[in-house]
Amino acid sequence: MTFGARLSGHRVRLGLTQERLAERARLGVRTIRDLEHGRVARPRPSSIALLADALELGGRERGEFVAAGRGEPEALAVAPDLLPDTPRHFTGRDAELRACAVLARSGPLVITGPGGVGKTALAAGVARATAAECPDGRVYLDLRGTTEPLSLAAALRSLLAALGVTTPSGDVGELAGRWRELTAGRGLYVLLDNASSAAQVRPLLPSRGCLTVVTARRPLGFGAERRLGPLAPHAGAALLRALSGRDEDATRIVTACGGSPLSIRLAAARLADRPQWTMDELAARLETEGTALDLAYRSLTEPTARLLRLLTVAELDPAPCWLGAQLAGLSEVEGTVRLDELAEAGLVDRGGYVEGMCLYRMHDVVRAFALRRRMATDRPGDVRDAVERASRAVVRIAAGAPDSPAERIGPLWRRLGGEPAPGRPGWYEAATALLPTAVRLGLAEVVWRLAAVTAARPGDAATEHALRVADGLMPRAVAAVARAAHLRDAGRGREAVGWYARSRVAAMRLGDHPARLHAELGMVEALLAEGEVEHATAGLSRVLADPAVRVDARVYEGALRVAEGLG
Repeated sequence: MTFGARLSGHRVRLGLTQERLAERARLGVRTIRDLEHGRVARPRPSSIALLADALELGGRERGEFVAAGRGEPEALAVAPDLLPDTPRHFTGRDAELRACAVLARSGPLVITGPGGVGKTALAAGVARATAAECPDGRVYLDLRGTTEPLSLAAALRSLLAALGVTTPSGDVGELAGRWRELTAGRGLYVLLDNASSAAQVRPLLPSRGCLTVVTARRPLGFGAERRLGPLAPHAGAALLRALSGRDEDATRIVTACGGSPLSIRLAAARLADRPQWTMDELAARLETEGTALDLAYRSLTEPTARLLRLLTVAELDPAPCWLGAQLAGLSEVEGTVRLDELAEAGLVDRGGYVEGMCLYRMHDVVRAFALRRRMATDRPGDVRDAVERASRAVVRIAAGAPDSPAERIGPLWRRLGGEPAPGRPGWYEAATALLPTAVRLGLAEVVWRLAAVTAARPGDAATEHALRVADGLMPRAVAAVARAAHLRDAGRGREAVGWYARSRVAAMRLGDHPARLHAELGMVEALLAEGEVEHATAGLSRVLADPAVRVDARVYEGALRVAEGLG
């Protein structure tokens, strides 16, 4: 529904004439008339707010009205269900589940406890226990508080995307306001997993009426809190017997695992892989050879262990199998086989399917273990190669994706060579997940490549930070031309022309002939895209006069002739 139709409908519902509404909103009658007839493409934010107040809109109605005025797509009518699956044989937490369900109904609940103790599984159980009170869906977001915490802007965009706002824009304050508007009056269950601090969580809390559960390693100082400890010995033994299908005494294994449900599940996976072992044999190994994680890791072949280590290069969870395969330099078929081996070992979980492709989740305890192994085992060059491979794949996939800005990404994959790859889910998320690692490694070209892909959502704080860092990693002339190319690919032609001009000046001062030529040709392309044929002709004339001109210039000359109607 258009903004004009919404405005007219709310006005008529209140029995207001256009004149009376104009008086209430302190706007002109002509403004009201133009808005209702769609003669104003994008009303001012202040006018939208005044009209919402005058129409006495609140909650979801206000959110939808404001979104229509901003030109944002309407939120999806379907109820999201994004919770991770509850682990098989979720046992030993009946008392905690009942208590947490009661606490969650009275306000935000924070479940705290050490890694691997089952906080997320308990929170997912609470969601199922309160399903009747949350008919509008269940939203899940991993805040990555144990590694590199998710930024507020990225978190809010993910939450809004879960409600169907496909391209949320604005600063943190605007995004938080939009989130509260859309959740007002809804029966939603929101699970914010792995929080790092109260400051990270507070702007993400939905409006009253929603049930919110947060998990964290430490207390956050707000809301009701429930501390979750290890499983009691009898409960841990019952879990291991249920998972393994064995009736032997499991007390020694549970004790060696410290009552951690994650470690008990890893132990069960080892028993399944080694059916000849008795429980006492496994307990003896745990007592003398290390933790359940150590044993599970040592059971892997080196290619599979390498994949586990390189999955930590991209902070993306769940990760599609194509990304894991690219990071490890494997075909998708072999990558899927090895990811399934990791799942059988209990080191990753299958997190559902998107567009027919399996997603894999890694527990934060396992991720921290794999990262330590990567730092101790893999050379820096291995990580750089993984980021390079994955970034090239992201560009090729984005070039062929129906929801990508193809006119921006096309020049990139042509420069990289090859053809656009068939559609794969999660290409945008993969690009943003790879950016921090590319920045840390000083891979300026990769940063610019990924930034061009993420230009699909202008104003992203992480992308802008990465671009600023990339500027400092490259010689001035090269940095300027790279930023210009990014702006051009993002459809910001006038800004691109300015940066190409800076690059040309810097290259001339340095006597860098190839960089100057690159800047000149880039400026011609940007001017052509802006329709400034006369200025593009003058720039191309300078290039054609250069004896070292590349064949690219002749291509631009042909384009100019067509543009001038001479070809």
